[in-house]
Amino acid sequence: MPRMIWAEHYSVGVASIDAQHQKMMALLNRLHDGMMAGTDKIALGGTLQALIDYTMMHFKFEEELLARADYPDCAAHRQEHAALLRQIQAIRQQYEKVGPRAVTIPVLSFLANWIANHILGADMRYRSHVLDKGVA
Repeated sequence: MPRMIWAEHYSVGVASIDAQHQKMMALLNRLHDGMMAGTDKIALGGTLQALIDYTMMHFKFEEELLARADYPDCAAHRQEHAALLRQIQAIRQQYEKVGPRAVTIPVLSFLANWIANHILGADMRYRSHVLDKGVA
């Protein structure tokens, strides 16, 4: 899995959201680096939990922003977030059972693809609406 690199095409035009997306990418890269370096269970688990916690905070922030903007597809966007949270909680549960072996290239690729596809798809769909409402 190649490292996630922030690029301008990921920008939704909302500085706070862009900064949060960059932080999520950095945490995913840190998880990748820890896996590749054979980091111990406690440290790698801490990075995994940091990614989960930060993702949850970001989703809450973004959903509140969309609600303030009266975004018409807010419920569908929230459902996409909920689906990912269920999946990453399952990854965390697997990690608790088997340790670092649960953090694999396919798992990291799934997370990287989800982040990229969600930003470029669902997040870009709200971009003009949020900017037009001026709630950014």
